[in-house]
Amino acid sequence: MADREGTVKAAVYSSVSVVIAACITGFFLLGNTLLEQGIVVVGPGLQIGNPQSESVTPTRSPETISFEVIASLPWQNTNIQLQSGDFLQIEYKSGQWCGDVNLGGYSGPDNLDIVEEEPDLACLPLPGTRSEGRPALIGRIGNDEPFNIGRQFVGTISGDGFLFLRINDCDDYLFDNDGSLVVDIQAGK
Repeated sequence: MADREGTVKAAVYSSVSVVIAACITGFFLLGNTLLEQGIVVVGPGLQIGNPQSESVTPTRSPETISFEVIASLPWQNTNIQLQSGDFLQIEYKSGQWCGDVNLGGYSGPDNLDIVEEEPDLACLPLPGTRSEGRPALIGRIGNDEPFNIGRQFVGTISGDGFLFLRINDCDDYLFDNDGSLVVDIQAGK
C-alpha cells in the first residue's frame, strides 16, 4: 500500500512539475512576443527597454495609447513610429506642470504665447515663444522641427520617425520644472 501511495505521489508531483514548467515557458514566450511588438508597458509612458532610443521596436497601431510627459525631462520617445501620410491625434487628458517652481503657477498644456524672440529664450525647442513659467506641450517627429500641440493636435504627418513629446522649456532649465501631463495618442494610416 505504501508503495502504491509513493507511486501516486510521484506521478502527481511529476504532473504538477510539467504544468508549472509549461506555464513558465508560456509566460516567457508571451512576454517576448509582446516585447517584440512594443506593447509591454511597465508604467505610464514607460516601456521595457530604453524609451529614449530610436532602436526600440515601434508601435504601429490605430489604437489609442496614453503617455505621460514629464516636465523635468527633455524629448521623450513615445515609441510610436510615424511615416509620411500617417494620421496623428494627440489629446490632453490630465495633469499639470510648471516650468519654474520658483515662479509657481501650474498649468495645463496650452500656454503658448508667440512673442518676439528674446536672447535669453533662444534656447527654447520652439523658438519665438514664451509662457512665463507655464510652458506648452510640444512635439516633433524624428529630428524634424518641433510643433505646438497644446490641448490637442490633429493632422497628417509629412515626415518619418518616432514621435517625441516634451515641455517647451530650455534644456538647461528643466531642473526647476515640476509635474506631468497625460495625453492620449492615436496614430495610423
